[in-house]
Amino acid sequence: MPTAFEIATVQRDTLDAMLREAIAALNALTDELAGDTPRVMGLTPDHVKANADWQQAKAKADALFQALRQFNSVYVRQFKRELAIARRAARGPNIIDT
Repeated sequence: MPTAFEIATVQRDTLDAMLREAIAALNALTDELAGDTPRVMGLTPDHVKANADWQQAKAKADALFQALRQFNSVYVRQFKRELAIARRAARGPNIIDT
């Protein structure tokens, strides 16, 4: 039986993967629509922002970002101890502790 922490971690990973996919799709659409237009300081040109498909992709990425942000605001508080243990385990053995 998975613990609440394991379930929440799977949910976080799922949200994170969905956000990465949405951002990748948004970036690909931006590159496609911008074409050879020079992008000053990495900004999105106005004619790209006016495109309905781009606006829809941007809204999806923004909504997923907000959902992940909201989830993380609860996740890190609720599972503070478990996250600390996981970080320690990921770092490996500490020479000073032995």
